[in-house]
Amino acid sequence: MDVITRQCGTSTEMIEQHYSHVKPEMFADALSGVTFDKEEPKALSKKTLNRRAKTAARDEKRFKEWAEGIHDVGVFSAKYSEIILLISSA
Repeated sequence: MDVITRQCGTSTEMIEQHYSHVKPEMFADALSGVTFDKEEPKALSKKTLNRRAKTAARDEKRFKEWAEGIHDVGVFSAKYSEIILLISSA
């Protein structure tokens, strides 16, 4: 309590006078640092679900193309990096 009084520039008596009625239970959410949604999340629209599915399919296709483009360690497809790095075995 002394730290709080020094930080606030007031006395212990003043803090007790003004805040003694406050109980931690009154501010449980704020004091815990965790908030819980009281409502169920809204269902995603068909448009959003379709967009997410298309994005996932596109990303999977790109990854497969990228994986097929790598033949040896150190060789990267110019399509993805604009730089071809070759590690010679000389």
